[in-house]
This record gives sequence, structure tokens and C-alpha cells, in this order.
Amino acid sequence: MDNADISYGMRVRKGLEVERGMRGDSKATAVVCFITVTAFLFTAALSGCGGKDQGKQQFADGVVRLIRENQSQPEIKEEGKEAFQRYYQSGFSDLESAAAAAESFEKSNEKDRGTLQELASLEKPDDRAAEIAAGLEEGIRTMDEGNARYAEELRRAPEQSHEERANIDPAGKAIMERYYLVGLDAIISALEGLSAYVRDNGLKGEEQLRELLEGLRQERRDLELSMQYM
Repeated sequence: MDNADISYGMRVRKGLEVERGMRGDSKATAVVCFITVTAFLFTAALSGCGGKDQGKQQFADGVVRLIRENQSQPEIKEEGKEAFQRYYQSGFSDLESAAAAAESFEKSNEKDRGTLQELASLEKPDDRAAEIAAGLEEGIRTMDEGNARYAEELRRAPEQSHEERANIDPAGKAIMERYYLVGLDAIISALEGLSAYVRDNGLKGEEQLRELLEGLRQERRDLELSMQYM
């Protein structure tokens, strides 16, 4: 083999080495690209899961906050209770107390309207959350209907005879059975559903929900007890 052949052979071998090197670099690049894309997709998936969990936590926190805020003005209920007691103890002749009791029911409904608006604005991350919110809305609206009917009955007092005013007990008992108990049951059921939702998704707030539920169940027991004396 002369020098020309040797030179040609070296060039061919060098070309093959370069080609193999390029193929190796291409494979390495492909592997790096695959790892990069996989890491990106995995990170995106984790971010998506985190976003969903965050949305669920925000929903649960929002509901707990709304219920607590709704219950944060007990003076409205106390004012109404005291006014109604004065009306009752006067033998249904204290019309100012009747009007004050009616006003307390109306104030309660006004406060509930704000709660319902905020409840509607909460983001519902899934169907379970939407169902929980719908149950709460139904319960609040049902109780508000009871408030409206009680207020209407009390507002009629100036036009009623004494006998008609004294008939408020059976009317009130019917309102409690039809609206207050039914509304409370819907709210309790919705919060029980939220408690399960929190537990199933590993969210925070189970203790706060337990406290809220205990208070509402006690309120229901007190309501049933008061109905026994009507």
C-alpha cells in the first residue's frame, strides 16, 4: 500500500470515527431531550395535582369561614328572642315587641343574603364541592323562608284580634317543623358531606367542622325541645 492509499485509508477511518461520534452525540442529545421533557411533564403533573388540592382546601376554608361569619352576630338572634318573649309575656298586647321580633327575623335574612352571595362566588373544584354548596344554599334558603313567614305573622299583629295573636304558637310550630328543622337538616347534611370531603382529600379543617356540627346539632335539639312546649 503506497502513501496515497494509506492517506485515503486514514481519511476514511477518520470519517467513520467522526460519523460514529456524531451518532453518539445525537443519541446522547435525544436521551437528554427525553429526560428533560419527562421531567417537565412530571413537574406539570405535580403542579396540576397541587393546584387541585389547593382549590379543594380553599373551598373548604371558604365554607367554614362563611358559616362562622354567619354565626358571628348572635345579638340579632338574642334581640329577636327577647322581643318575642316580651310580646308573649304581655299576653300578645305589646305590639312594639312584636315589631321588634319581626325586625330581627328580617335582619337575619338580610345577613343570610350576604352569605348566599359569597357562597355562590366560591370556586367549586369538583362535583362534590358543588353538591355541598348546593345543600348549604338549600338549607339557608329554607330557614330564611321560615324567618320570612314568622316576620309576616308578627307584622300582622296590629290588625289582628287578641284571639288571632294568641294563635301564633300553632302557627310558629308549623313554621319550625316545615322550615327550621328541614333547613337545619340540610345544612347539617351538607357540612357532614364537607367533613367527609376534607377527610377523603387529606385537607385541613376537620376539627373546625366538628365544632360547627356540634353547635348546629345542639341548636336542632333545642328547637325540638321548644316545640314540645308550644
